[in-house]
Amino acid sequence: MGRLAISKKRILKSDGTEDDIAIAGAVTAYSRTFTLDYLSASSMALKFTGTGINVKVYVEQSADNADLVQSAQGSAASNYVVPDGNSEIATITDSDWHIIPSLSLAVMKYGRVKIVGQAGNGADVVLDEGYLSCQEEV
Repeated sequence: MGRLAISKKRILKSDGTEDDIAIAGAVTAYSRTFTLDYLSASSMALKFTGTGINVKVYVEQSADNADLVQSAQGSAASNYVVPDGNSEIATITDSDWHIIPSLSLAVMKYGRVKIVGQAGNGADVVLDEGYLSCQEEV
């Protein structure tokens, strides 16, 4: 068995840039899709900024990324769902860094972050930074 290392992936805006992901009010926003190559252990780090932050964060997964072409990134997609038995991974109401340990992910090839603004969530709220970290063998 080889050594283990941490792989860190930036959670990107749906257009593939590192710009903030806006969650302006009680709306739903999605990150760009990412591959889930190594799932032996995974966690997520998130930092939101804005006024009156009140969001729920989910990880949606899919076995097939074919339907989510570039033009559909950032939109609801029927082949991306929260795995059965899972709920939100976090409810965040402040601008602190939040580390969500031990994500309960299904063994699927693709994922993305779904962020749902709750009542009172400010019009200026954004995901300022987000990372998915996974353990992998090197």
